[in-house]
Amino acid sequence: MINDKTYFLKSNHQLFDATLGEFSSRPFELASLNEIIKRSNSNKGSFYYRFSDKQELYFALVDDMFTQQISYVNSILYGLVSKLTLKEQLLILFQSLLNLNKLDSRYLFFNKLLYHEDKNLLDQIKENCVYSPIERLFSAIDLTKSNFFLDLNLLKESILHFYSVFVDYALNSNFNLEDYVDFILFRDHSATKSIQFEDKYCILDVKNLNYTFQLSNNSIHQMTFQLYSGEIFAFVGDDFSGKSTITRLLAGQLKKYEGSISFVDSESVNRVDVPGILLTSDKPVFHLRKTVFQNIESMKKAYALDIDVLKEMEELGLEGMGDILFRDISSELQTLLMISKAIWQNPKIVIVSYALNSLNAYHLGLISRKLLKCKAKGSTIVLIDSKLDYLIDFADRIAFIDQGSIKKIEYTSDLKKKYTPTQVIIRYAVGGLEYIKTIPLSEVNTSPFQKEFSKAKLIEMKMIQQSYEDILKIEIGEQSNEEF
Repeated sequence: MINDKTYFLKSNHQLFDATLGEFSSRPFELASLNEIIKRSNSNKGSFYYRFSDKQELYFALVDDMFTQQISYVNSILYGLVSKLTLKEQLLILFQSLLNLNKLDSRYLFFNKLLYHEDKNLLDQIKENCVYSPIERLFSAIDLTKSNFFLDLNLLKESILHFYSVFVDYALNSNFNLEDYVDFILFRDHSATKSIQFEDKYCILDVKNLNYTFQLSNNSIHQMTFQLYSGEIFAFVGDDFSGKSTITRLLAGQLKKYEGSISFVDSESVNRVDVPGILLTSDKPVFHLRKTVFQNIESMKKAYALDIDVLKEMEELGLEGMGDILFRDISSELQTLLMISKAIWQNPKIVIVSYALNSLNAYHLGLISRKLLKCKAKGSTIVLIDSKLDYLIDFADRIAFIDQGSIKKIEYTSDLKKKYTPTQVIIRYAVGGLEYIKTIPLSEVNTSPFQKEFSKAKLIEMKMIQQSYEDILKIEIGEQSNEEF
């Protein structure tokens, strides 16, 4: 065993069963230590002699789960991790979860809740517990062995999301592990490919749009663009570039503009006023002193929403939180509900302003699935942000805004091709001396490469790629691509 705490937990069957049962069914803050002690028939004095508090018991269970997975991974790899493809490493990682499921399916539910926890608790786990299997994988990822391009951080977020929700898929009788891994690595995001608009129609037509605030320089100049049904369209630019202004114009909050904003009805194809655009920050607002369940139920009745409240809560990771006051849930969960309440009303266009940028990988994955479902039904999603991080992997098209004007509109698939890394920096040592060399990415793992570095000790291999900040500057014309 990894330590005395974990050893004692595993050697006391009743305590282990009660601990796993409680922490696999409730988030850490809602889990009851008294309930664990009661169910395990433990004496409080004896318990506190071993564990100082609930958190120490929680860490012992985390160590148990991580240690069992690591033991399995090590038994397969035998130190050969550097010779395996990313897919092969992922298959081993997820198989370690399936092995846990054979021991006790509650491990998978505990794993899901763990990665849903507050960031502060996750940071403490990193400091106090065994190095987790997924973090070990991240430290070993080598994109040069993969035949696709994805930003490393986005790739990690994708893996982490599907790792954390593994239980949602793995307990299905039709589950196939290899298909699951292929979906994570090679899934065909409509967000990463140019949209074929033959089966879509223009839903919003904006022409020569101008708007000037009397007491501000934050103006809109000659904006012309179209939004299509069932696409994800993003506006990105620096602060004060005009993103908030265009948001309020589209939502009908600002009047007396010049130019035209025309909403197109898909059935009559007649231009009408805008009845179907919702800002996620618009009313109805949630009542802080009502529970989560009461808030959703009240909204369902008030707006005749066709939703299953319990199912919606489950999809948002709110299982077991129905009785918590809205004011007491985390800001991330409040954000999920704010976006969801707009989606539930089935608008033609949903405008999500900045909110996604504040979510961690787990919550971003949850709300992304809801937005993609909304898109699949024909709704148009408009994202507003100052960062490209997740937009370039999630949106279909991106409009780059600067000083109130659209500089260009690009397909994200074209952006990815444009900024695919082509060179690698290699840091290596020969005879005790370190060297640095830059080579084309295409030459990595070729025979000449293997021969040249056969006697060298590779210290680091890093692809040369532009940051999202640099890409934004290039696309709005502040920086030349020639400088990189």
